[in-house]
Amino acid sequence: MRVGAREAPLRREDVAVAFVSAGVPGDVPLLKLLGHSKSPLVLGVEGSWLRRRARGRDAAYLYLLANGEPCRAEELLEPTGIERKPAVAEALRRDERFVQLRLEGKWALAEWPHLNDTSYPNAVEALVATLTELGPLPKEALFVKVGERYPVTLWRLQQCLLDDRVGATEDGSIDLVARGAVPIEESEPARPATMAVDPAGNVFGIRLTVDKDILRGSGVNVSSWLTWQLGMRQAPMARTFSIAGRSASIVLKRGTSAAQLSSLRVLAKENGMVGGCEFVLFLRADDSTARIEHACARQYCRAVKAPS
Repeated sequence: MRVGAREAPLRREDVAVAFVSAGVPGDVPLLKLLGHSKSPLVLGVEGSWLRRRARGRDAAYLYLLANGEPCRAEELLEPTGIERKPAVAEALRRDERFVQLRLEGKWALAEWPHLNDTSYPNAVEALVATLTELGPLPKEALFVKVGERYPVTLWRLQQCLLDDRVGATEDGSIDLVARGAVPIEESEPARPATMAVDPAGNVFGIRLTVDKDILRGSGVNVSSWLTWQLGMRQAPMARTFSIAGRSASIVLKRGTSAAQLSSLRVLAKENGMVGGCEFVLFLRADDSTARIEHACARQYCRAVKAPS
């Protein structure tokens, strides 16, 4: 129970999964135990469970996660149950999960990308806007100009060059494809140990672990080696893989910052997997189909009841 409680805050749909993954048997009266006066968790809105000593901050985290965008401290008064705006701001300031945006003063989750500047939604748009206004620039000069508008790392700016609106000119400068620049393709990434392909280059296998991101339905980042092999060498690009007998599909996306797989949560649950389980996702390039196989050794699998 202590291990499961460490995963809090938990949305209603994640509660059972978190505690089963921690080894709590399914026949345990979980909600009764969680509601005990000495439980480290307390019931929040819509069936969520929050840490007793951090209930306000946990409620703010779940609210922002569900809302999907930054909000002002006063908007968090009702969701958190905190009575005063300064108290909300002080609570969030002490928690590394939250950041306050400089110009607007709104609060956001630190795990959210592109929070540095509100003038541009992300680093790619800042780079494209800079090229639009200033024309073609050598890469180093372009990065300096973008950094003045939107503080971001050089590594992230290098990734932005994969955007399908950006390209290279004959003299090596960076400009817009709309003005005649040639799109830039990434070089082949190293193949990770968790990925393999058959000799014909048609069937790809990706070994994954059911983690918190998969259990809550978030996209899962994977090596861009996979998208490169499938010809997805610019961004944004996406490819859908259907699954026999199911309405759900696997979507592989190539963004400028990463490659990502989505829609794995339903498949993991349908195959009886819980947190910590390992599985292999197989993708066929010729007919765009997918299948998964549970890959845990039976004697160590958390989803398999231990023999009596």
